[in-house]
Amino acid sequence: MLAQFFKRLFSTLTYQILPTVFWLAVIWGFDKPYVACLTLLSALLHEIGHLIAINHYSKKYSLPHGRLFGFKITKGAMLAYGEEAIVYAAGPLANFTAALFTIPLLSLWGEYACMLFYINLCTAISNLLPCEGYDGYGIARAVRLSYKSSLRSRQRPCS
Repeated sequence: MLAQFFKRLFSTLTYQILPTVFWLAVIWGFDKPYVACLTLLSALLHEIGHLIAINHYSKKYSLPHGRLFGFKITKGAMLAYGEEAIVYAAGPLANFTAALFTIPLLSLWGEYACMLFYINLCTAISNLLPCEGYDGYGIARAVRLSYKSSLRSRQRPCS
């Protein structure tokens, strides 16, 4: 029982807490403090986009938790391929929307609004890359599986 507790604690520390601390240290170590805060705001908006979409289709999900390449939300229920593609696309869409909403603020906030615009834009575009673990890969995978599934359902058995 105690060994199981320490195993779970070590696993949580290794795979969730330490990667989060690492990325926070990198963000604050290489940028100005306001850019680090805007980067975290952009990541938060991205994850909120996913949470809104997944909440629309399923009430079962985990809150964002740290992993080696960023944050991850684990869905608890199976989704249809189209729903899954929408959930993947919701994060980048939230960043694109936030970038558009900062355009009118450029004259008011100057450099801050400009940085928020570019950080949201870069977050959205980089998450749409079709690399495994990123939203772009999830969208492409869901579309491909949906297409394969529709082809299978159209095939008729030989008589």
